This record gives sequence, structure tokens and C-alpha cells, in this order.
Amino acid sequence: MFQRRLKIYLALLLLVGGLLTLRIVQIQWIQRNFWRAQAAELMKRWEPLETTRGAILDRKGRVLAFDAPCIDACVDYRAIVDEPDEDWIRQTAEARLKDRLADRYHDIRRSDAWPAMLNSEMEQARQDLAAMWAELAQVSGKTPDELDDIRQAIVQRVEMRRRYLWWRNFETASKRSDGQSSPAWYRDFLMDNGGEQDIDQFELDVAEQTEPHVILPAVDPETQAVLARQEDRFFALSLRPSKHREYPYARSACHLVGHLAQVTADQLGASDPFGADELRRYWPNDDIGAGGIEGLCEKTLRGARGRVEKLADSDQTLSSTDPIPGSDVRMTIDIDLQQDIEAAFAKRREYKNGDTMEARYDQHGAAVVLDIATGQVLAMASNPGFDPNMLDTEYAMLSRDDLNMPLMNRATQMALEPGSTVKTIVGCGSITHGFMTPTSTIECTGYLVLRGVKYHVGRCWVAGLYEAGKIPSPMHHPVPVPHPTGFLTVSDGLERSCNVVFETIADMMGMRELSYWFDQFGLGRPTGIGIEESAGMIPDPVDASIHSPLRIWTWFAGIGQGRVHATPLQMANVAATIARNGIWMRPRLVSDDDRSLAPDGPDTVDLHLAPQSVAAVREGMRRVVNSDAGTGTGILPENQDPPEADDPLRGIEIAGKTGSAQTTLMTIPLRDADGEIVKVNGRVQRVPVELGTPGTEGWYQGAGAAKHMVHAWYIGYAPADHPQVAFCVMVEYGEAGGIVAAAIAHDVLEACVRHGYLSRSR
Repeated sequence: MFQRRLKIYLALLLLVGGLLTLRIVQIQWIQRNFWRAQAAELMKRWEPLETTRGAILDRKGRVLAFDAPCIDACVDYRAIVDEPDEDWIRQTAEARLKDRLADRYHDIRRSDAWPAMLNSEMEQARQDLAAMWAELAQVSGKTPDELDDIRQAIVQRVEMRRRYLWWRNFETASKRSDGQSSPAWYRDFLMDNGGEQDIDQFELDVAEQTEPHVILPAVDPETQAVLARQEDRFFALSLRPSKHREYPYARSACHLVGHLAQVTADQLGASDPFGADELRRYWPNDDIGAGGIEGLCEKTLRGARGRVEKLADSDQTLSSTDPIPGSDVRMTIDIDLQQDIEAAFAKRREYKNGDTMEARYDQHGAAVVLDIATGQVLAMASNPGFDPNMLDTEYAMLSRDDLNMPLMNRATQMALEPGSTVKTIVGCGSITHGFMTPTSTIECTGYLVLRGVKYHVGRCWVAGLYEAGKIPSPMHHPVPVPHPTGFLTVSDGLERSCNVVFETIADMMGMRELSYWFDQFGLGRPTGIGIEESAGMIPDPVDASIHSPLRIWTWFAGIGQGRVHATPLQMANVAATIARNGIWMRPRLVSDDDRSLAPDGPDTVDLHLAPQSVAAVREGMRRVVNSDAGTGTGILPENQDPPEADDPLRGIEIAGKTGSAQTTLMTIPLRDADGEIVKVNGRVQRVPVELGTPGTEGWYQGAGAAKHMVHAWYIGYAPADHPQVAFCVMVEYGEAGGIVAAAIAHDVLEACVRHGYLSRSR
């Protein structure tokens, strides 16, 4: 029995031994090439080669943003981690002592004094590291916490790199195919959000753990000189050639061009860590486009890293892949035109108001100029702005400037009540759908009268002047040119900006019809230009019947007040749509734009406006500017202060529409002593800004003797009979649209002539 068992065990041992021998033969002979390749793969390491970001150009090829050479202040990774590497500190201390002791080094190293001397030098090295971080904070203006955030981001980046390389080795060893999906835990593991695997159980180092990393990018020459003088003491610090993003036009077009920011954790998580193109992957501390064209065209501008593949623990290069530079992007704007329009907002202007002379300058607002034939944006100004070259150091201050909000692109993000500029939309819609004809009239006595009932709301703006005894008659318009009958057509109503006419039309149409036409012209939704924009607001399409409490809101909507909010870009596109006889086009910021940059939906829409409706509205807009009774004559060369005989707008007929949207005092968030916004029950507390508040000089002023708060608008196109450009000017707290906004609109069109976008000829 025992012998039988022994034979069975012996047979099993022989079988296992035979199988092992066969496996060894398979590995060593049959599959030796495969396993040699696997071993070689595991012995490889690769280092990234940074790419160059594409440039941003204006329509004429002038460079608005590019990667410029610079010097970065870098710190060795072993000093960046929370506890500096002890072996490295020891090696550094020994190297310092060797240099200082020279010929005595070897004798002292063998003496009893060596341990104490080495410990003292190591402590001095630690103190020098602490002094280095203090010096970096001082020369950069950053707080220790801000530098610590940079350090932690670098540590995360290197750990992600280690995890990623560990995963590649793991996949290779497991013979995973390229098309096989990765386990669900891997994304969290890579992003340091937990995971099943512990990288610390593997011996895996990457080159970045012994290399310098950028702490202060693009340091100025003065800072370079300060740091260079202390490089011997600050042994972990080095100044290295690099590249940084430069914006040669500084504040000009800052909101359009955009800027770079460090990639966020959400953006890192959103990028595919398993994608085929690992060289385009984002890592912590990488820059990513933020806002404007930098953000819109990130994929085009970014490019792809290169890499060098080497043997582990060796500088022998096995293979290399060159970086692929990002592609350039050409914008539709003309930077010279843009600068001239931005200057128009800063221009000092004086206005006589009764016995008071008001000086206005640095007006807050926006202006947009569109090429009518193509929908391209020729200029889009927003004032005030910021210098993207200084954004890294000034962001905290700029983001808390609640009074001026310099980071906001007012042209696309500030949606305000557009006032009487929407009367152009109401006129087109009312005639197209038969509520009015080009010759039908509405009587204006200065008051809103519907079905024989006189209302105390919705009065014409001259009614208050009549009641104050400043004009002899309430009939529209007693000054400067009385209307012969007081019965006004749509064209007459536009010319004189009569609220009663358009409130009456709005009452005929109802809220549903008004909302339909606002939507048709692009209000209440983004234009799809590609950069961040507000949708604005249009009334809820509920038909306000005669007995509805919403009826008053219908009247207000008809004159661009209440529940109608629009951006300057949207209103510029309204003017362009009318100039194209009812063809809506999506505004464009990028030349040769591809569909990947635009949202779903058509780029061109025929609104099917009745030809007679367009003709009536265009005639009214022509009269707004060119008749004695028009509200927009302030744009004309002869009405400038002072008028110039060689004004380039002389001989060019302009069509326009003014808007004066009544508003209230500005309010800003309440902040505590630390600058944090105060909230009560989750709601931001706001405080009003009174007239005369420091910091509001030159732009925050009330209109008229009563100091009413008004946002000023002016939209239009030119030339009136063969339109080439459409425009919108919006001035916050800019008094009536026919005054401040008209003066800026004049400068806008004047610049268009000088730069060749507007001329008398067809």
C-alpha cells in the first residue's frame, strides 16, 4: 500500500516536473523572442517633449497671441515634496562639504568630526530650502499657500505619471490587447481618487522625480537677476529656458482672444485617459485655453507632445517622437479697428444738461461691428477690460472688482433691457403677420389709450415734458418738429421712438406673438458664436388677453422693457438681419469656421419677412438718423463736438435706432472684511451703489435733472441703401441712446471708414 502511494507521488512529481520543463522550453526557446520583447518593453522609460501652442491671428495676419521664449524658475522635485528627500539632502550636504574642504575633505571624512559636520551641513541645507521658498514668495508676490498649491499640483502630476507608467507595464505584462477596455477602477486610480491597486508596492520611479519643475513661469529680468545671485545657496533652484503665452496687444480684444489657465481636476477627469493619443493628454499644471478663442479653439491650438524613449537607468535613446506644434487660428476681427473702437469708450465727452455740464469718460459698455454679407465679427469691444499678460498676478483683484467687472465680456455676457431698439422687431413682425400695414396709423396724444381707456402707465416720453410745462402740447412730437396730425405709421413711430405706438401694437399682437418674433430674430437664446455668452431673456409665450394681469408686461415688452433682455451681440445681429431683408446669420469669430465650433442648428435662416414690413422698418431707421424729428441724429458728423469738416462719415447715409432702457441704481455683492461675499440663507446680499461713489467717476451718471438711471443703446447699419456693416453700441448708465451711445456709434462708423469696411460706393 505504501509503495503504491509512493509510486503515485513519484508519478505526480514527474508529471509536474515534465510540465515545468515543457514550459521552460516554451519560454526559453519557442517564445524567447516574445518574452525578450516583453522584458525590453518593461525596461523602457519615456520622457515628454513639450509642444508649441498655435498662434492666434487677426483677419490681416497680425499676431494676437503666441508662445514666446522666456525663463522659468524651477525647483528640483525632491525639494517640492512635503518632506525633502533625505538621501538627496545628504548627498547635497556631502557635495557642499567636498567643495568647501577641498584637499582636506578625505581626511576629515575619516575623522570623528565628520558625523557632526555632516549633520550640521544637512540642517543648513534644510534652512536654505526654507529660505528659497520664502524668496520665491517675495519676488513673485504669491502667498505661501499659493506656492503650496503649485507644489501639490506638481506632486499630483508626477504621481499620475507614475501610475500611468505602472498601468502600461501592468497591461503589457498581462498581455492586454489595445482594444480591450480597462477596468473601472483605473480612472480613479490614475486620478488619485482611490482604487484597488497600490503603486507603492511596486518599485517604479520616473524621471520627473529627480528633475526640476516650473514654480514661477516667465519670470521678468529683474527677478531673474535676484534669483541668479542666490543659485549657489538655493541648490534646488534653477533658471531654465522655456516658453510662455504672450499677448502683444495686451488689453485690446482681451475678452475675445481669451487666456490660459491651469487645467482643473474636472477637466482632467473629463479627458479620456485611455485614448489612443496619449501625447495630447492633459496632466496637472498643464495650461488649457480659458475663454475666448483660446478656449473655443483649444483642440486646434494645443498640438501634441513629443517623447523620447530610453532604457531605464540609462541615457541611451531607443526612439523619439517629435512634438506636433498646434495650428494657428485666424480670427475675423481687425485688431486696429478693435483698438479704435475701444478708445471710443475712453474718450472724454462733455454734455450740457440744463445748467449742468457733465463730463463722461471711460464709459462702461460694449460695441459690436458685423460684416453684413458674411456675418463675420469685425470688432467686438468690451470696456473695461484686463491685460491677459498680467492675469496670473492680478486675477484675485480683478475677480473681486464688483464695481467694474473687467473680466466680463459685456458684448456677449451682459444681457440688459434693450429699450426701444426692439421696436424694429415689433414693426417687422406686426406688418408681416397683418396686425399693421405700412400705411395704417396709431394716434399718440402722449398717453396710452386702448379701446377708449386712458392709462397712466405707458405714456410717451414727451408727456412728462408737457405736464412740467416745458412743451406747449402733448401731441407727439411738439419738439423739435411737431407731427402734423399725431397719427403715426410704423415708420413714423420708429423715427420718433414713440412708446405709445409700439405699446398699442404690442397689445394687438399679444405676448405669444411678441415672443415668437423676438425668438425669430435670435433673442432669448445664444447666437452660437462659440465663446461664452448669455442667452438673454424673452417673455414667456403666454397670450396676455385684455383681462390678463400680464397685459401691462405685454406693453412693456413692445418697447424693450421688463421681461426682454438682450446682449449687444444679439442686437447687432438684429440690425444685420434687417439690413439683409430678413436673413438671420450666425455671427462668426473664426475665419473658415468649421461646424465643430458651432452648436447644432443652421447658420442661415430666412425669416420670411414681408417685403413691405422690411421696407417700412428700414425707412423708419433711415429717418431716425436723417430727419429733423429723428431721435438718433447725434451720430451725424455735424452733431459732433466739435464737428469736423473732413469727417469721413459725411456723405454716408446711416440707418439706426436708439434705445433708452430705464433701470435702477447698480447693486453689487456685499463683502466681508476678508473680501468674501456675504450670503444669508444661501442668498447673496447686495448693496446699491449711489451716484458719486468713488470709482464711478466719468461713467456712472443719471440722466436729466431727476438723475434717472438709463442704459443707452444704438443699433444700425450703413450705408442705408446698400448696407455693408451693422453695429450695436451699449453704454451702461449712458443716459439716452441718442446722446452718449450715439457719439460712440459715430466713432465706431468713422473707424470702419478709415479701415476700409465702410464706404459710399456699392
